[in-house]
Amino acid sequence: MQLIAAIGGLSFILASLITGARLLLVARRTRELPELALGVGLFLMGGLGYPMTLLAEFGTFLPDAARTGLVVTNTVSGVVGLTLFAFFTARVFRPESRGAQTSVWFIGLLFCIAFVYRATTYGFAPMALDGARPPLLHSLVTVVALGWAGAESLLYHARLRKRMRLGLTDPILVNRMWLWAQGMLAAMLLTGISSAFAVAEIPFNDTTSGILTIGIMGTLAAASIWFAFFPPGAYVRWIRSRAAAMTTAAA
Repeated sequence: MQLIAAIGGLSFILASLITGARLLLVARRTRELPELALGVGLFLMGGLGYPMTLLAEFGTFLPDAARTGLVVTNTVSGVVGLTLFAFFTARVFRPESRGAQTSVWFIGLLFCIAFVYRATTYGFAPMALDGARPPLLHSLVTVVALGWAGAESLLYHARLRKRMRLGLTDPILVNRMWLWAQGMLAAMLLTGISSAFAVAEIPFNDTTSGILTIGIMGTLAAASIWFAFFPPGAYVRWIRSRAAAMTTAAA
């Protein structure tokens, strides 16, 4: 069973690292903020932050101070990465909305409050040494940030799908919106379920349901992120053939 969780976790790490790095290369060429924000966000949150959490949790050979430092670094990486996710969501899906821009600042502020609360109360050592969960506020804001990204992508996908039936938009773009929504909602569910276990004081990583959730949601999020930005040729041809059949049927 532990192998299932390991596959899900490792696939998410690799997808975040590689996709984040490639998006940073794209941003270097285009000089566009959305690509930069998303590339840094993926790189920090999934590519660097998640491995640090695992190393802090299972690296019992390390000094306590080093494990605590890894948790602090991971928390900062997650705060910055998820705030950049929110920035990407607002910039791409709600570029003219002041409410969306304000929401990005509000999400970042709530993350900072959760970080300061942890630092000034229990500290970060329990998270590193005893497997304690982050403050509930941190988890709730994470769910909101990921859920917002997924919801906006789903709404945009629905609009584009209507246009695709008339042959007015690229089916790969339509599918990309679906995949991104799927990846973000999978990550949101993983965070939400693990937080619910923490509130109930049930060791998430030691239960069958927890292991299956990590494996399934981690793999789904990883595959969705990868296919959204760097789909294999065979997958692209399959999507285009389905879109062509749908357009023909509509006509």
